[in-house]
Amino acid sequence: MDSGLDKKSTLVVSLVLFQVVAGSAVWILMRGPEREADSVTETGSQDAGSKKALPEKQRYRGNRLMARWLTQVREEQVPRIVNSLQCSLSVGYCRELMKRATTPAHKLGLHYVLADNLLHSGKTEEAINEFTQLIEIRKNTETRPDEWAKLHDRLGISYLRLGEQANCIHHHNTESCLFPLKGGGIHWDRNGAEMAVEEYLAALEIQPDRLNHRWLLNIAYMALGKYPDEVPEKWLIPPKCFESDYDIGRFVDVAPAVGLDALGCSGSCVVDDFNNDGYLDVVASSSGLSEPLRFFVNKADGTFEERTEEAQLTGLTGGLNLCHGDYNNDGYVDVYVIRGAWTEAPQPFPPSSLLRNNGDGTFEDVTEEARLLRPAPGLSASWADFDNDGWLDLFVGNESRGEQVKPVCLYRNNRDGTFTECARQVGIDLVTFVRGVAWGTVTSKSEGGRAWGR
Repeated sequence: MDSGLDKKSTLVVSLVLFQVVAGSAVWILMRGPEREADSVTETGSQDAGSKKALPEKQRYRGNRLMARWLTQVREEQVPRIVNSLQCSLSVGYCRELMKRATTPAHKLGLHYVLADNLLHSGKTEEAINEFTQLIEIRKNTETRPDEWAKLHDRLGISYLRLGEQANCIHHHNTESCLFPLKGGGIHWDRNGAEMAVEEYLAALEIQPDRLNHRWLLNIAYMALGKYPDEVPEKWLIPPKCFESDYDIGRFVDVAPAVGLDALGCSGSCVVDDFNNDGYLDVVASSSGLSEPLRFFVNKADGTFEERTEEAQLTGLTGGLNLCHGDYNNDGYVDVYVIRGAWTEAPQPFPPSSLLRNNGDGTFEDVTEEARLLRPAPGLSASWADFDNDGWLDLFVGNESRGEQVKPVCLYRNNRDGTFTECARQVGIDLVTFVRGVAWGTVTSKSEGGRAWGR
């Protein structure tokens, strides 16, 4: 069997943090509007890499179908105590569980998780209120020192977040959140940072060896413009710790001035010339299931214009990571959107997307036609021509944990707009907790210049 390894080959390397085995539940995503799915397959499967003229009603059908799938995934999230992609859902669930808690200890535990979910939902003032209540309640109960320190830490984080929202988000400037904080990065609304100092001093009195408490205390003083002079000597992280071997200068945030200051959750961006006009454009994503993909076109005058709607990307949400490459060799760069990371069964996994660049300022979701529709907890992916046939192939790393078994995937480009999964065939069907992937050329005398590794 020809595995594509009869030439000097390219190796995909998985960066692994944990080696955990897992199992899955993805049925929900395959249950989309069946008639629509059939129609997409009929009209698009002829060649998912082509841009043949289609009737207006059939154009961008893949985009509409994917938008419906993503909406369905979002609406059918299973209520859980912790859901990193739908924290607001967990807030309501925790409140309901607290009403039904049968013991004070159980209620206290849920109260803590509620406060944490409020913090992750961006409801910082509510989180501060809940953590403050917890501290008052704990004063009348037997509490271990480490539990006290944890409460002060979480309340301190909440205050730092409050300061960040008031200063770095609502009054953003070119120096906001750039380390080390100075100039315009110093908080003019000082309440959050001042309260954070109190909480981290309290935490350090309980756990003086915890470096994370010490680090965040120094950051809080920095936000107040009091670093290093007013940091207590025993907790000071000296400025020399941040010194570089040589001066690389200081970067300035120009996003507000050029039209790229878009808000979103943790996500990704790819920068390339997507319309072949000689100027670099930007596609950005956000991990939140309600957060949109965004497309910014370079206006060739030092600024960008958002054309998400014009690019037919409306309704395509989520994406912790992005990777781009010209998979169909038409001269226009396409985008692969990786979704599903940080999701655990029984939550439904959102599918990733292959967005074909039509060369006219629009993108078409051809995931199903390209045979890449495989909902999974995908975290990272990368393009490379591993079999040296002149066409880009795609490696996708998934998160496997516990009973959630989701092997990595290697998709060989069939050169007709479709792909064939072949990880097992070439010997890299890894089941592990992938945190990143990269391609590299590996030579080995014992293997005649070819080797696989991980």
